[in-house]
Amino acid sequence: MRSRVPGAQLTTFEGDAFVLWPVRGDAESIVLATHLAAIVEECRPHVLGGIGPVCRRAEDYPAAVREARFALRVGVHGRRERAVVSVESLGMYRLFAHVGGVDALAAAAEESLAPVLRADTRDGSDLLHTLQTYLEKDRRAAETARALHVHVNTLRYRLERVCKLLRVDLDDPDARFFLLLALRLSTVVGRRDGR
Repeated sequence: MRSRVPGAQLTTFEGDAFVLWPVRGDAESIVLATHLAAIVEECRPHVLGGIGPVCRRAEDYPAAVREARFALRVGVHGRRERAVVSVESLGMYRLFAHVGGVDALAAAAEESLAPVLRADTRDGSDLLHTLQTYLEKDRRAAETARALHVHVNTLRYRLERVCKLLRVDLDDPDARFFLLLALRLSTVVGRRDGR
């Protein structure tokens, strides 16, 4: 790495390796992820990396390290195809780097969805997928039913079960927001049981 990037530094912290990569301007920071991904893939193609934001001051480093480690953990849990996951690729999910880490997020998402997860496991149903599709289709019943290849009445029955299990009203925007957040988090960080 040092032979390719003059001024770069390498260190370790709690079992992770950290590269401090000098960036001389905004244009260079844009291609940083591409350079790092190429080096990681060339040196260790099966190793996953996380890239934090560019630091302009010394006090930026603690947050940048947290975010880089979070990106790495999201990549590990989410089994991403890419060798390098940058915090920029996580979008708004990068905010969660500062609230307990991947395991805490996975636990919170699972706890929110636990009754449906248990019912799906016990009954072999697909209520979680039904809920996710319904919310992602912006609660359009006919479109959701087509996407799931079920009759609209079957969809309504499944949604009634979901509402009873989770004790929520899908007409409540706050309930929908938190359910969709839990569904998205479980997708981003992965389920703790590997499913």
